[in-house]
Amino acid sequence: MATPRVLMQRLRVPPSGWLYTHVLVRCAMYGVLLLLLVLGLSRAVLSLQWQEDRQLDLHILHSVSEQRVLLQRLSLLVPDPKAQAPDPDRWQALASTTLRLRKEADVLDQMQRRQSESAPLSSRETIAALKDWLVVREALWASLDRANLSGETPRALQDTEVRSTMMVIARAEMTLYTLAQQLAADTSQRSHRVISTIWAIVGGIVLLILALAVFLVEPTARAVRRQYEELSRQAERLKRMATVAEISSNAIAITDASHRVTWINQAFTELTGYTSEAAQGRRIGTLLRGRSADPTHFSEFTEALAQGRGIKREVRILTRQGLRGWVLVDMQPIADPAGGDAGWVLVATDLSEVRSQQEILSLAVSGAGLGIWHWDLVDNSVGWNRRMQQFLGYPDGVLSPHAASWRALIHPDDWLPWNESIRQHLLDETHEHRLSVRLRHQSGRWIWILFAGRAADRTVQGRVLRIAGVAMDVNAQKALEQQLRSAARTDDLTALPNRTVMLELIRTAIERHRTEPGYHFAVLFMDFDRFKQVNDTLGHTVGDGLLRQIARRLEDSLRPG
Repeated sequence: MATPRVLMQRLRVPPSGWLYTHVLVRCAMYGVLLLLLVLGLSRAVLSLQWQEDRQLDLHILHSVSEQRVLLQRLSLLVPDPKAQAPDPDRWQALASTTLRLRKEADVLDQMQRRQSESAPLSSRETIAALKDWLVVREALWASLDRANLSGETPRALQDTEVRSTMMVIARAEMTLYTLAQQLAADTSQRSHRVISTIWAIVGGIVLLILALAVFLVEPTARAVRRQYEELSRQAERLKRMATVAEISSNAIAITDASHRVTWINQAFTELTGYTSEAAQGRRIGTLLRGRSADPTHFSEFTEALAQGRGIKREVRILTRQGLRGWVLVDMQPIADPAGGDAGWVLVATDLSEVRSQQEILSLAVSGAGLGIWHWDLVDNSVGWNRRMQQFLGYPDGVLSPHAASWRALIHPDDWLPWNESIRQHLLDETHEHRLSVRLRHQSGRWIWILFAGRAADRTVQGRVLRIAGVAMDVNAQKALEQQLRSAARTDDLTALPNRTVMLELIRTAIERHRTEPGYHFAVLFMDFDRFKQVNDTLGHTVGDGLLRQIARRLEDSLRPG
């Protein structure tokens, strides 16, 4: 079975820019190879051409030198007109030398034509020397033909023929010497030109290498390094993700595009009882439906799979122990680089313990008669449960969830303490938000509610996002407290201030007189004569009524304050 690493590598999407980097690297490599091939071929062709030209130049110089030697030999073999009879051997050597000279001249003509085709002469002196040689050579051939020196039959030569022939030979020898000098100069110039061309190519190669290094190799190397670093980071992320998927307590399953399971982790096996061998190749919908405590509830998952959209639901399943439990199933599609469906990933979180704790907490809150409230500081909205609404006497849907509506319910005298408590808690979490405030009941009366809450959510920077807590109806408790406070400072019968209050007022007046000498006060003592007779004759009930009547008349007689 494929591991999560292999699956994620199959399904991962290449980072942005990788395609451009691949093309750039490939083009750079092929470009360098092509450049090396072109440079190698150019060098080979240039070297071969230079060798051929060099060899041809050497052959031409050798031919010219050979003709000069033949001319010198020819001048030595010309018969002396004063000789009694021509020497046959000498005449034969003369004829052979003349024939060799003609052949060597033809060879020189052929090599010069080849040279003019491959490397045309550019020196005017060489062209002039070559023209002079052609003219002199024709004159030499004509002189030799007139003297019949190339014939096989010896004959006596006239003095004028010998002198004319020797002059032409000497002129031809000088012309060949001049031609040899110019050809040597052209050869040297041609060699310098080839060397300059080679250095130019070398310089161009160096410049091209520098350009490739600056504009192609270095950017490509940086791009490859960035790609390598990105691949390393991605490999590390995939490794961590694979490790997390393997050891996660959440049940995880991965499918292919046809919804068939390709991998599950151990938590999936522990939750559902399906082993890797049993789950592999089966459709994920079939596995979910087989463990569902309510198979009809899984129609939503079937529709989501058919439509290719993600789904997240809490469902009840049958665990491997046969118990009913709650799980949060989050099933999302995986897209391939082309945007198509590459598979699905399913993450199931076991909520059985959470649901159990929620039920216990709900029972505890319900049994304690507590209301639940929360205040979202981001969108400035409030919310509460049904018990809280019952405290205020409002049916469902009547109270507005806006914070302004909440503020309108708080008694004006209690708004500042409420706001200050909230502010202190936001500044210091150890300062609990706990106080009693009066809220307006639907009937219009004020009721006392005890609120206790804490910051529930915070940002990374520590800013509070939401406050939540509980509320308790303490209206009866507040009424009792008021009664206790009243009983401690008033007379039960007359509802007038009792002895304790009287002594506090006298003590306050005395202290004020000490600090303010001009301040004076008086204490009035009243005694009712024969009051005992009323109790004795008419009863204590009538006596108590008489005392209450006297108290009311005293209150009516006093000015306010």
